[in-house]
Amino acid sequence: MIALPACACSLTDSVSTLLGQPTTYWSDPATGHENNPMFAWLLHAGPGWFVVGELVWCAVIIGVVTMLPGILSLLVAVAVSIGHTYGALT
Repeated sequence: MIALPACACSLTDSVSTLLGQPTTYWSDPATGHENNPMFAWLLHAGPGWFVVGELVWCAVIIGVVTMLPGILSLLVAVAVSIGHTYGALT
């Protein structure tokens, strides 16, 4: 399934985001750092909500890539993979 590498990149991005939080984040989630506004909101709500948001995002990736025809599904999967690889590295 072409969407799985994209989800793996997204999960890697999220794990690196959580591991890169300041130590104060774990007692005060409002101190979290995330550049994506939607995920910043989830990160500030707490790590549990951030993980739930990531799982929902992976479900969306799988759904969209599965429903798109041929080359479009490949393009979306590659774009998501590139975007989250960049996110994981920054």
